[in-house]
Amino acid sequence: MKDKLKDKINNTRELLHKQLESNVVDYEKLLQTSQELDKLIIEYYEDEDIDF
Repeated sequence: MKDKLKDKINNTRELLHKQLESNVVDYEKLLQTSQELDKLIIEYYEDEDIDF
Protein backbone atom coordinates (compact mmCIF):
# COMPACT_ATOMS: atom_id res chain seq x y z
CA MET A 1 0.00 0.00 0.00
CA LYS A 2 2.70 2.49 1.04
CA ASP A 3 4.79 1.68 -2.04
CA LYS A 4 1.89 2.34 -4.39
CA LEU A 5 1.13 5.60 -2.60
CA LYS A 6 4.79 6.58 -2.73
CA ASP A 7 4.78 5.98 -6.49
CA LYS A 8 1.72 8.21 -6.86
CA ILE A 9 3.47 10.92 -4.84
CA ASN A 10 6.57 10.73 -7.02
CA ASN A 11 4.55 10.77 -10.25
CA THR A 12 2.50 13.75 -9.10
CA ARG A 13 5.65 15.56 -7.97
CA GLU A 14 7.25 14.98 -11.38
CA LEU A 15 4.13 16.27 -13.10
CA LEU A 16 4.20 19.39 -10.94
CA HIS A 17 7.85 20.01 -11.86
CA LYS A 18 7.07 19.62 -15.56
CA GLN A 19 4.20 22.08 -15.25
CA LEU A 20 6.48 24.59 -13.53
CA GLU A 21 9.20 24.19 -16.15
CA SER A 22 6.89 24.61 -19.12
CA ASN A 23 6.83 27.86 -21.08
CA VAL A 24 3.10 28.26 -20.61
CA VAL A 25 1.98 27.93 -17.00
CA ASP A 26 -1.66 27.07 -16.38
CA TYR A 27 -2.11 28.24 -12.81
CA GLU A 28 -5.37 26.35 -12.33
CA LYS A 29 -3.72 23.06 -13.32
CA LEU A 30 -0.71 23.92 -11.20
CA LEU A 31 -2.90 24.53 -8.17
CA GLN A 32 -4.86 21.34 -8.79
CA THR A 33 -1.70 19.25 -9.07
CA SER A 34 -0.22 20.86 -5.97
CA GLN A 35 -3.35 20.16 -3.96
CA GLU A 36 -3.39 16.56 -5.15
CA LEU A 37 0.23 16.19 -4.07
CA ASP A 38 -0.62 17.62 -0.65
CA LYS A 39 -3.46 15.12 -0.23
CA LEU A 40 -1.24 12.20 -1.19
CA ILE A 41 1.48 13.25 1.23
CA ILE A 42 -1.03 13.65 4.04
CA GLU A 43 -2.48 10.23 3.25
CA TYR A 44 1.01 8.72 3.24
CA TYR A 45 1.88 10.09 6.67
CA GLU A 46 -1.58 9.80 8.17
CA ASP A 47 -0.80 6.62 10.08
CA GLU A 48 2.66 7.73 11.18
CA ASP A 49 3.33 8.93 14.69
CA ILE A 50 5.10 12.24 14.04
CA ASP A 51 6.53 14.38 16.82
CA PHE A 52 6.95 18.08 16.17
